[in-house]
Amino acid sequence: MTAAALAWEQTAAEQRQRCERARVIIMLNVGAHHSAKLRRHLTSRDLWAALREEFHPKRTSRGNALLRQLNSLKMGSNETPIR
Repeated sequence: MTAAALAWEQTAAEQRQRCERARVIIMLNVGAHHSAKLRRHLTSRDLWAALREEFHPKRTSRGNALLRQLNSLKMGSNETPIR
């Protein structure tokens, strides 16, 4: 194997690892009732698309309700902005 092929394989492996890590983080942070539907998606990109489809507001009132929920969220005393 050439050096370029080895570098390519290492980059691809790192991307797969990041994708899997992102998928795990997403699955750990959705509710149990959503995780059952989302479990079939094998990549983080597919998960994001499914979440967008599930939560994308179809009406203005839904969008406003989601914005109110988002604005009312507060970080707990034991939480940090970075995991």
